[in-house]
Amino acid sequence: MSYDNNQNEYPAPLDPLSRKVSNLLPRFYRTDSNKKFIHATLDQLIQPGTVKKVNGYIGRQDSKATTANDIFVKAPTTDRQTYQLEPSVVIKDDNGSVVFNKDYLDHVNHVNVLGGITNNHRRVNKEEFYSWNPQIDWDKFVNFQQYYWLPYGPEVVSIYGQQQEIQSEFSVGLVDEGDNFAYLFTPDGLTRNPILKLYRGQTYKFNINAPGHPFSIKTQRTSGLLNKYPYGITVDGNVITFIVPNDAPNILFYVSENDVNVGGVLQIQNIEENTSIDVFEEVVGKKNYTMGNGYALSNGMKLTFVGNVTPESYADGYWYVEGVGDKIKLVSATDLEIISRYSQQTTILFDDTAFDALPFDDASAYAGTKDYITVNKSSPDRNPWSRYNRWFHKDIIDITAEINGTTIELDQAARAKRPIIEFNAGLKLYNFGTQNKQNVDLIDTFTTDVFSTIEGSIGYNVDGVDLADGHRLLVAADTDLRVVGRIFQVKFIEIQTGLTRQKQITLVETTDSVPVPDETVLVKLGSNQGKMYWYDGSRWILGQEKITTNQDIYFDVFDNNEISISNIDYYEGTNFKGTKVFSYARGTGTVDTELGFALTYRNINNVGDIVFNFDYNQDVFSYKIAAQLITLNVSQNYLKVFN
Repeated sequence: MSYDNNQNEYPAPLDPLSRKVSNLLPRFYRTDSNKKFIHATLDQLIQPGTVKKVNGYIGRQDSKATTANDIFVKAPTTDRQTYQLEPSVVIKDDNGSVVFNKDYLDHVNHVNVLGGITNNHRRVNKEEFYSWNPQIDWDKFVNFQQYYWLPYGPEVVSIYGQQQEIQSEFSVGLVDEGDNFAYLFTPDGLTRNPILKLYRGQTYKFNINAPGHPFSIKTQRTSGLLNKYPYGITVDGNVITFIVPNDAPNILFYVSENDVNVGGVLQIQNIEENTSIDVFEEVVGKKNYTMGNGYALSNGMKLTFVGNVTPESYADGYWYVEGVGDKIKLVSATDLEIISRYSQQTTILFDDTAFDALPFDDASAYAGTKDYITVNKSSPDRNPWSRYNRWFHKDIIDITAEINGTTIELDQAARAKRPIIEFNAGLKLYNFGTQNKQNVDLIDTFTTDVFSTIEGSIGYNVDGVDLADGHRLLVAADTDLRVVGRIFQVKFIEIQTGLTRQKQITLVETTDSVPVPDETVLVKLGSNQGKMYWYDGSRWILGQEKITTNQDIYFDVFDNNEISISNIDYYEGTNFKGTKVFSYARGTGTVDTELGFALTYRNINNVGDIVFNFDYNQDVFSYKIAAQLITLNVSQNYLKVFN
C-alpha cells in the first residue's frame, strides 16, 4: 500500500508556541513511541519558557555571616553549592575601584582547563606557607602617639598590704639595772627603752608606774620641762593619753624628767604604713593584682612598697610593672641604670617639671633623648636597649596622677612622633647573654695574679680607677682557674706594722662570684664604663654594644636543635653576625629630626609613609660547608626567647 503524505489529519497550529514536533512527521512515523520520545526531547526545546519567582540567597552557605534561618537557592552542583561567589583574586586601582576579579570556581575551572585534577580541592590548593612575627609590641608601633618619653617614669604609686593590728595601750614600768634605770613596756616586756612605732590619727594610752622618773613626750631628748610636745597629750593621774596629730613630726622622744638616759624613740608614721605585704607571694608571677584602693596594676606603673614588706629586697627603691595579663614582673629602677655615652648629664631645678618627673640638682645618666628602637624593660638580660627604655602610655600617666590626687600637664615634646619598635622581653641578642647579675664597678682584664698583686697592697689602679672600699671587681685575666671569671669585693683593713697602722687591700669573694654560662654584667667605672660583658662558659666576652640612641639591635637565630647559626663549631665557616629582624629602612639625604638618620620612603610624594625592613634575607643566613654555599631554609630557624 502506498504512503499518503498529506497533513490534513494534523494541520499546523496557528500558535507556533504550542506546536509539537511529532505533528510534523509523516503519518507513518507518528507512532506512540515516537511521539513520547520526541515530546521528552525535542518538544522541550521549543516550548515557551516559564518564570518562577524564587526568594533566597546565592553564595557560600557556610560563611560567618549566615544563620540557621537563612534560605539559599539550591545550586545545580556541589562546587557551586559550596563555593559560589567566593572571591579568589580581587585587584583594585588607587581609587578603590575593582578592575579585576576572579571567584574561586573560576580558579578551579582554570586549573581544570590546564589539565589539573580538581576533584580534591585540598590537594589542589595545598602549598607551603610561613607565618612571621617580628616579636614587637604592636600597640607601641601602631598607636605610638599615645606614648610619652619620661626619663624618670610616671608618678610613684605606693602599694600597701593588709592592715596589721595596732597596740594602743601600754603599761610602762621601771627596771633597775644597777646604776642605770630603763623603761620597760608591756605587752612586750623584754626590750629596755624600745623604739615604738605610733601612727598618726591613732590614740595611745600609757599607764605609768615608774617612781622617780616622770614620763614625758618631747621633741628633743632632754631632761626637765623643756621641749615637751604640746599637741594631743592629756594626763589623768598615772595615765597619759596621746592622740597623734596628722602633722606630728616623724621622730619624737619619751624621756624621764629626771634622767635623760631613761627613754627612747617614738617613730611617727602614717596609718597606711601599718600594713604587711608579701610581694613575691601576692604580686610577682600573678596574672593581675588589684591594690587596696581598688585600682588594678597596669604595665608601666612605677611602684614603691610601704609597711612591713617581704622579701626585704622589695622594701626599698622603685619598681616598674610589666607582664600584667600574663605573669607580673617587677623591674627595679636600679636595674635600668644607664651609664653610657648617649645618656646625658643635666641640672634640673626643683619642681621645675610636672610631678617631679625629672631629677633636681646635678643628675647623671639622664635618659634625655627619645629612643624609638628599644626592648621591653623586663628583659632578663638587662641589655642596654631595655635599660634605656622610658616609654609610658598616656593612660598610665593619667591613672597614677588620679591615684595620687595630682594634676598633670603632659609635655607634648615628650610625645612619640614616629612608630616605636619595642622588641619583646627575653629575645636572645647576638653576642650577648640571657640572664643579668648584679653590676660590677670594675673589670680587670690585665692583672694575671690578683692575689699576689692586689691582695695586701696599699692601693691599686684598675682600668684607670683607684680601687676603693666596697668596689665589686670582676677578675677576667687571672691565670688561676679558681680565680678567673669571679667577682671579689674590695675591702681595706688596718694592719699593725711595728708602731704604725696601715690600711691594705683584701679581696673577699662575693655571694654571686661564680659565673654561670650566658650571664651578663654591667661595668660601672673605668674605660669599660657602660659596657656589658657575658660569660660563654669559659671567659667573659664584651657583648653587643649600644653606642647611640635609635641604634638597630642584632638578634641571634637558632636551628631546630637550638644551635646558634653563629656557632662556628657546628656551622663551619659561618659568617652570621646577627639579624635586625625588623627595623627602619635607612636612606640618604635629609636626616629625620626624631630618629637622627635619613629614611627610605615608599612614595617621595608622601613623606609620612615610612618603609620598614623585614630582615630575613637569605644572605644573612648563609654559611659554608665543605666549600659549598648552603642557604638555610628560613622556616627551620627561629628567635630564641628566655624568661
